[in-house]
Amino acid sequence: MVTVADMTPLAKRSRSPLNDLDISLSPRLRRDDPVRTGAPDKQEDQEDVAGLGTQTQLQSMNQQGTGKLRMADKLKIVLVDDHGLFGRGLGELLTNCYDFNVLGAVGSIEELRVLINEQPDLLVMDLRMKPMDGLAMLEHLRKEGCTTPAVMLTMSDSEVDLGNALRAGVRGYLLKDMEPEELVDAIHRVATGELVVAPSLTVKMIEILRGDQPGQGPKNSLKLLTKREREIMELLSRGESNKSIALTLSISYDTVKQHVRHILNKLSLSSRVKAAVLFAKENEKFE
Repeated sequence: MVTVADMTPLAKRSRSPLNDLDISLSPRLRRDDPVRTGAPDKQEDQEDVAGLGTQTQLQSMNQQGTGKLRMADKLKIVLVDDHGLFGRGLGELLTNCYDFNVLGAVGSIEELRVLINEQPDLLVMDLRMKPMDGLAMLEHLRKEGCTTPAVMLTMSDSEVDLGNALRAGVRGYLLKDMEPEELVDAIHRVATGELVVAPSLTVKMIEILRGDQPGQGPKNSLKLLTKREREIMELLSRGESNKSIALTLSISYDTVKQHVRHILNKLSLSSRVKAAVLFAKENEKFE
């Protein structure tokens, strides 16, 4: 393929050292061709240059066309998160490092409705937002006729939240502490039609799909908890405060608050007092 650089005036190129290299040029442009003798025909040279111009023009058009195809092939997504810093940061990461076409990062359903008009391939939504959480927002969109697939990207690993999201028809349930490569791979898989959850939630998803019905509590709620959550539940049952639990377990106050929130979500409880009562009752069964 001859590029624009090869269109240097022929008189200047006749003595160039490049003529000694094996360059794939048309025989009619090779000045050192032993078959050709005497002065070159002016009309033929003009035809050659005209041919090169056409070829270069076609090459340029092909490159532009390829660029458009690449742009069209990018996955178009909208990020929905009420923490603007997180949304913008994730948007820049996905755009600059992973070649997504991020249409925008918004925090309200009004802003989201505007971007829906651009026909995104996927919505990546936070679960816990104010004043309207991700599932409520998705329910409104579905009633309005929006069929764009949605993924929940959240901090909550609660089985209750996972079950509610799956029943709401989301195509993915991912955690914000996933590695970027895992997150990107999961988003691409959802876009191809898969149902994807964070690796740490696979077992919980299987248990939900095996037969837990909406409104049915698990037979043994404490089995849903991690070892650390059970430790915190036990301290809660003793009436310990979050600050006291943090000192006992040598973890931060904010970490305790997060664990307590996860415990209440997993067990569908509205207060720490009810969690303490449940812990005491279920422990009695095994004593």
